[in-house]
This record gives sequence, structure tokens and C-alpha cells, in this order.
Amino acid sequence: MKNTFKKVWLDRYCLAKAYYDHYGHLEMPTTFKTKNGIDYDENGIVLGVWVQQQYYTFQEGRCANLSDEIRKLLEEIGIVTEKAKEENKKVLIYKKNIQ
Repeated sequence: MKNTFKKVWLDRYCLAKAYYDHYGHLEMPTTFKTKNGIDYDENGIVLGVWVQQQYYTFQEGRCANLSDEIRKLLEEIGIVTEKAKEENKKVLIYKKNIQ
């Protein structure tokens, strides 16, 4: 990861981790904005979109580009779960079979 991208990604991750630690899940609307990861703030980062992008990246079989470090961090906040891993395997097998 380039340094700027990594910093932005880690900043968003820290907000998502704060939300997860506080609420115990990442079920939030895509419009959820925050500055601290817990409280809604109209002037904050659109965390809901970022979280959805992380789910999408993993579940659509795009996880081959994720480093072990990123994968572990996503596991810590429930984005990469055993169910998601199984679904990801199915997507990869399907994509391989249609090529």
C-alpha cells in the first residue's frame, strides 16, 4: 500500500474499530458519518460507505490483493468472518469455472 492510501485506510479502520468496540457490530447505514467512530456527525467521515466497501472487497473475491495485515485487521472487526470466507471461496470457484 502506498503511504497516503495506507494512512487513510488505517484512519477509517480506527473509526470502524471504535464503532465495533462500542456497538459490537458494524451494521450501520451507508450514510453514517462520524468523527469519533461512535457518534453521528454531519461533518464527519462517511464511515458507512467505507465499511460496505470493505465487505464488498472481501466478499466479491477481490481479497487476493489484501495483505495478511489488512485481512487480520478486518477479521478483528468482523468483516472477514468464517461465513464470509466460505462465500468468498464459492465466488472464486464460480469465477474460475466460467473462465
